[in-house]
Amino acid sequence: MKASLAASAYLLLSASAALCQQQESLSPDLALNFSCKIAPSEEAIEKFLKLHDFEVANPERVRRQLQRSFFLLDIEALDKRSWIVTFRGSSIPAVQQKVEGVFYTVGVNSPPPTQHDRNLEEAIISFVSNDLDCQITSNGRYENPVGATDFFRLILSNQKSRIYEAEICDKATSTYDVGKCDKVPGVKQ
Repeated sequence: MKASLAASAYLLLSASAALCQQQESLSPDLALNFSCKIAPSEEAIEKFLKLHDFEVANPERVRRQLQRSFFLLDIEALDKRSWIVTFRGSSIPAVQQKVEGVFYTVGVNSPPPTQHDRNLEEAIISFVSNDLDCQITSNGRYENPVGATDFFRLILSNQKSRIYEAEICDKATSTYDVGKCDKVPGVKQ
């Protein structure tokens, strides 16, 4: 397997480092930062993504089960078009914003060149604002050239590995398989 649940945080940092070394960069089609008075419901996020035909994984729930928590929220989704949606929450001080607390993000990535799905993007904005009852603090839409395809493929491959590993290692799902999970690097204790 290309990625393990225990190393998913490392992969995020590695992917960021690799991005800096690429001639082309990869930006999300839609990037939202948001704040919430109460923690967003993981169940609501998963349900929303499934209603939009995404395969959903909750790697952070698995990390919590393994007592290796990293993010406050980490839900990843992939659809048949190879579109990636990621919801994350980190408890970090945002010095530039002079606030402390939880920093939530959602990103949407389509295979390059960017193919905005306005219906999905607007549905996510509405879901964050209305259903999760959170305040969007920044909203950006970006474009990727066809030259970003190779880097996107690397991210997609890692994404598929994390989703598979979360499926077989998440004790809260019917796809949990202790035998297969024990073979994931970094999982067996």
